[in-house]
Amino acid sequence: MIGACTAVGSKITSASVRQSLSPEQGHFLLLIAHESMCCIMLMKKMATLSEAITKTREELRADDLLFLRRRGAAAERVRQQTQMDRPPLLSGLLLDKAKHKGNLTFNIWSKMNDLYFPVILDPNTAHPGLRLTKHLTGVKWGESQELPDNPERFDSSSIILGSEGFTSGIHSWEVEVGENQHWMLGVAPESSKRKGPLGQRSGLWTLAYYKGTYKAFSPSRSVFDPPVKKKLQKIRVHMNCDAGVLRFFDPEALIQSFRCSSTEPLFPFLGTTDGHFLKIQPDTVCVLNNFSDMPHKP
Repeated sequence: MIGACTAVGSKITSASVRQSLSPEQGHFLLLIAHESMCCIMLMKKMATLSEAITKTREELRADDLLFLRRRGAAAERVRQQTQMDRPPLLSGLLLDKAKHKGNLTFNIWSKMNDLYFPVILDPNTAHPGLRLTKHLTGVKWGESQELPDNPERFDSSSIILGSEGFTSGIHSWEVEVGENQHWMLGVAPESSKRKGPLGQRSGLWTLAYYKGTYKAFSPSRSVFDPPVKKKLQKIRVHMNCDAGVLRFFDPEALIQSFRCSSTEPLFPFLGTTDGHFLKIQPDTVCVLNNFSDMPHKP
């Protein structure tokens, strides 16, 4: 299977971080609640002690003989108020520094191995009729909405680009098309036409599905008929920028292959006019060590 394991160094969404670290957040909130309770009790004790001091001062101002007679009671009152009880510390409530600080980077990567998405969609390029998932990894068609007509946005073709373009290296991502009956996906150069309709020779490398038929398009030739015998549920896109090759898989069997070279960044794109979501699938993360940087015994 192509792209079963992706090595990564960055581009993790803040939502993914929050989701993966939520158990630690709950533990920290418990610690904060305990400390808050301690502070409240301390403030109450301080207020009571302040009252005792005020009363003692008043007695000092009174007749000396009277104060001497009551000095035992006053001393006992102050002693009781200064013995402030602290709430019992429950077992396991202290922060486990060894757990949370030891191998911190590795532990975070390990918890996020199901949360890395190789493509994050750019809402600033989306046609006004497209609706995105909250984490910007899925898109479907909906009612047109009022959005800024910025230069990056497609205003006629129902397309959205990925947030990052590629000029070198090998890149792979998988899209779940599911029950969507009209979709297109592939890569688009940065200079792609954003305003007005896109023709078949639009400069995009595309695999499309419409009315039960699969078609493929490239800038150099208008239409291909991929040899697809069944309805596809997932498509894997594999782009080798260095070799200039773009391939579509199902997700293991080859569907279509293109020569794909460009002097500008190539952006993943999705497009649909169907109410079912197209979803970028998460990839497995591999944390790779640079063995040349590891210490060696002399």
